[in-house]
Amino acid sequence: MLNGWIISDVKPGEGYFSVEDLSNLQKLPFKLEFINMDDIDLEIAADQLTRIHVHGEYRSLPDFALCMFEREVSYFHFALLRQLEMLGVFSLHKAKNIAGSLDKLHTYQKLLRAGIPVAKTILVNVHSRLDWIIERIGFPMVLKVPDGSKGEGVCLIHNRKELQNIHDLYCKNSGRDLLAQEFIATSKGRDARITLCDGEVVFGVLRDNSAGEDFRSNISVGGNGVWWEPDEEAIKIAKETVRIMDMKLCGVDLLFGENGYIVGEINSMPGCLHVMHQGKSNLQRLLEAIYRVVVKNAGNGT
Repeated sequence: MLNGWIISDVKPGEGYFSVEDLSNLQKLPFKLEFINMDDIDLEIAADQLTRIHVHGEYRSLPDFALCMFEREVSYFHFALLRQLEMLGVFSLHKAKNIAGSLDKLHTYQKLLRAGIPVAKTILVNVHSRLDWIIERIGFPMVLKVPDGSKGEGVCLIHNRKELQNIHDLYCKNSGRDLLAQEFIATSKGRDARITLCDGEVVFGVLRDNSAGEDFRSNISVGGNGVWWEPDEEAIKIAKETVRIMDMKLCGVDLLFGENGYIVGEINSMPGCLHVMHQGKSNLQRLLEAIYRVVVKNAGNGT
């Protein structure tokens, strides 16, 4: 039987995996153990290429690892991913893929080059000419940090004064860069997420917060997630997106533009796992998909 680890940066029962989820892990056709990232020590040593130090003791390497990070990605997150790669542990997440998905501007650059629809975006820094940004983007416009997630660091700007204030605060005073992006009014408070594993669709979720005042659809800010069947066009865009970004496990967020879907973001740690459909949770669907990939790549499952 294959032996796998879920490596998380939150405590057991928090975040993506509830206590009930963890208890149901025993029903899977492979052994899956929950490991807290904070209990792992990283060691580079020639005599430790078949073990890893966890919770004060050396453990044999798992056949595969499923990294489900929920905190802001730090140096240790990347170091851990690279350690697993160095030790030969199969993982759907690679350090370079996580880094690539966190850089929103680079993502938009690659997608636009490949003909994937994205929102008009301008990099904003201390030297940016605000009047030109307003001319190109218009109001309202979305301002976001280039590396945020879960809707954090995203705001809707309605006039020049608001833009000037945010520019002064982030760019002039803090030396940070921002992204200015056209607001897709037809998708206000709602979008669709398609989660893919090894290039195949696992599930789709419609995230809807349109009844509230917040323009963001994220469940973390009050949005509601329901099962969604993506159509052929949505599936085509999602599959092409993960191919271009070289992602093995990924959520592709689609906005509803006037003339079709627009890729909003990609997420290397896709959530929406507790949505139920036909008696099965998205978490179960995801684990089943991961199992198929692991069997194909890391063993025969016996």
